[in-house]
Amino acid sequence: MTQVFKRHRNKNDYLATPSGLWVRDFGKSAVPVDINDLTAESEYTALTRNELENRDFNLPAIDGERIYAPNLLIVSDGYNFQSVLPALAGLSKKVTVIGVNRSLARWDAKVRMSYYLTNNPYQEALTCLPALSTYYPRCICSVRTNPDFIRRYLHRGGYVYRYTPPPTRTFRGASPTPLYAVDDYRNPVCAAVVLAHRFHAERVALVCCDDVFRDERPGAERLPNGMWLYKPQRTAHELIEANLYWLTHQPGRKVRVVNCSSGPEYNRVPYITPDSLTDFFG
Repeated sequence: MTQVFKRHRNKNDYLATPSGLWVRDFGKSAVPVDINDLTAESEYTALTRNELENRDFNLPAIDGERIYAPNLLIVSDGYNFQSVLPALAGLSKKVTVIGVNRSLARWDAKVRMSYYLTNNPYQEALTCLPALSTYYPRCICSVRTNPDFIRRYLHRGGYVYRYTPPPTRTFRGASPTPLYAVDDYRNPVCAAVVLAHRFHAERVALVCCDDVFRDERPGAERLPNGMWLYKPQRTAHELIEANLYWLTHQPGRKVRVVNCSSGPEYNRVPYITPDSLTDFFG
């Protein structure tokens, strides 16, 4: 498949996805701008309100921290999540684990999670909190994350960092744009990939980072592995894949990435089994 790149007049470089979205080279020294329009005008007020309310928490910025994580595992709660968890229990403590989506709510406290990352601006974010657990790893959240989620996380003794997404052509939000914004495309896996670069990752594994299902449903696409997914999940996969391209094509850096998920395959990202994760990280 031919890859399409462009250098924008804003001095950023972008890679096109098959769906026609543009993914920025987050390693480039330029003022960050997302040239897509993934935020509906009807959401502007709610997202701005979230940002203004979240200011009151006075959260530290993740881009101000010096975090070194050469071995990084990004885990969601995709297909077969509960069966994969035991394989993570044997990982070395030198592996930094970032959980996304509902992985924390379904987590096994016997397995260490280093950070939990979220950017959900809606009340459904509360379903990602553990119901009874007192296990709350450090949290990394978008400035647009639902304020009630952050409030409860802090109230339960969790520690929370903030990050700021780049402005788009039509929506800037209420927060100043830092030089190192996190291009999340409203997808926490994308945000985690950008932070992998920030954390100087050398080996990255994506685990259960999919939203596929076993049985056919109306409007779903069948994958070569027999699983099914909807078009928005295909688009999300393409955005993650483009972010992985930029992660592995930074001058002076060598990053190995593997996939341990049940969704579509990634170009030039090999699939490995859960039992092979320990060997991958060495």
